[in-house]
Amino acid sequence: MLWSEEGARGAVAVVERDGNRRLKLDNHYAVGGSAVAVEERRQGHLPLLLHLAARRVAFLGMGTGITAGAALDHGRVERIVVIELVPEVVEAARLYFAPWNRDLVENPRVEVIAEDARNHMAGTDERFDVIVGDLFVPWRAGVGALYTREHFESVKERLEPGGIFAQWLPLWQLSRREFEIIAATFLATFEHVTLWRGIFSADAATVALVAHQDGGPIDLEALARRLALLDRSDPFDDSFLSQLTGFMVLYAGDLSGQAERLARVGLNTDRHPRIEWLAPRTLHAVLEGRESWLTGSELADLYDAINRDPRLPGDRLLRGGRDPSLYRRAGADFYRAEVFAANGDLQEARALRARAYRTLGRE
Repeated sequence: MLWSEEGARGAVAVVERDGNRRLKLDNHYAVGGSAVAVEERRQGHLPLLLHLAARRVAFLGMGTGITAGAALDHGRVERIVVIELVPEVVEAARLYFAPWNRDLVENPRVEVIAEDARNHMAGTDERFDVIVGDLFVPWRAGVGALYTREHFESVKERLEPGGIFAQWLPLWQLSRREFEIIAATFLATFEHVTLWRGIFSADAATVALVAHQDGGPIDLEALARRLALLDRSDPFDDSFLSQLTGFMVLYAGDLSGQAERLARVGLNTDRHPRIEWLAPRTLHAVLEGRESWLTGSELADLYDAINRDPRLPGDRLLRGGRDPSLYRRAGADFYRAEVFAANGDLQEARALRARAYRTLGRE
């Protein structure tokens, strides 16, 4: 135990074991740590790279500050607003995670606001080029409100023309039904939506629903140039961001046009708070072995289903480079390889990785 503080929103602690420093809330929720710094920073880099020219950025949720700190690597960004519900989390990030979050709290380009992110988005008149929603624990009381249509609409109103909103989802804390409810709600709010992989982990995968405000295509050649400008001396270097091919295997598909199909599962709204009620029940069902999270083979099946779906609009939000479907298929194979490897089937894992490299043209 390095530090602890109790406040109105809960007990916050910084703990360290075997060189891994973690931030915990109520001795239960781990809200980030140094061991996953690369993945946490990727959550900030990905939407900023997709925008290409962001100057004003907002992060809904702070945790360790590692994700928001990634925005400091993007020289065009002039203003970074970070909104965190728990004031003690801000202090912990300042005192114990500065080496990983680029001393975010003390940076003059950054304003940290200790407030409820939903209330702030609903009440501010400030507009942003990029807004990033953190990984929110869905069964924690009140968190379901951050996945509602009303909240997504508030965020939409705060986006500049051409803006991007990325909502990250912890799939190891969501069932497929809950994922589809959130995706349906997102698609009911935003017309142009893509899905991106965050972590290639068999049991702790993340994805981002990314809304493209004006539906203009992402120029992959310009994206490649932006990737080349990232600081490669970074001690938390991310191999997925080293070149366009690596970045694009994170791409899982263009979900635009799927709103009607997904809406059959129901939307998450203030009047019908489906996530608020379902998430705690799903948690208990998983612990009892009656349900499963959207990870492992189930997530691999979802990626494959997206690739096979004839109703997908043909990756229209991407322009330039090779056929985007190649990246989708290769990324799906890389993920399923992780699942086989986790289950001990190394031969099949190697075969899938080899197929993914062949798809990308790398024998």
